[in-house]
Amino acid sequence: MEMIHEGDTIFLDSGSTCYYLAREIKLMNLRVLTNSLDVIVELSDSSSISLLSTGGSFRREARSFIGPIALDTIENFQIEIAFLGTTGFSKEGFFSAQNTLEAQIKKAVIKSSRRRVILVDHFKYGTTAFSIFARPEDIDVMITDYNFPNREKLLSLGIETVFAEIKQDYKTSNGGKR
Repeated sequence: MEMIHEGDTIFLDSGSTCYYLAREIKLMNLRVLTNSLDVIVELSDSSSISLLSTGGSFRREARSFIGPIALDTIENFQIEIAFLGTTGFSKEGFFSAQNTLEAQIKKAVIKSSRRRVILVDHFKYGTTAFSIFARPEDIDVMITDYNFPNREKLLSLGIETVFAEIKQDYKTSNGGKR
């Protein structure tokens, strides 16, 4: 949240970690572009958020919008900071999504953004998903939790890393996962 400034245009990806960030920014004066139904619902009653949806084909499993309409929307915006989730974060530093359509959305967001931030909890480290959407050089900052198992390896990837504490209400509401 400290990376976001009043008046910014930000992108919030789908996924629980981005949803929790949406909960924290509700009172800020921002433009928020998202492909996440959960983020839309969370921010829909905020009078200080200008909320924009990518639209597109709804993917029930991820509660997100994907496809050509979403891609066209993203390509027409200039985003100050993008906050992206990931399904997998390999030991080599590759970030991956469950399918190519999700990966396409994330790649388009990376291309349209001045600053790219990955939100990833330590549970995802060492896992892979089907489609790679980013490599270490594509990401400016990675935010993870203090429980990250191999900090030396992480730091060797060359990504600026922030280790965040988990708020107690997030630990209990989702079994410790985000």
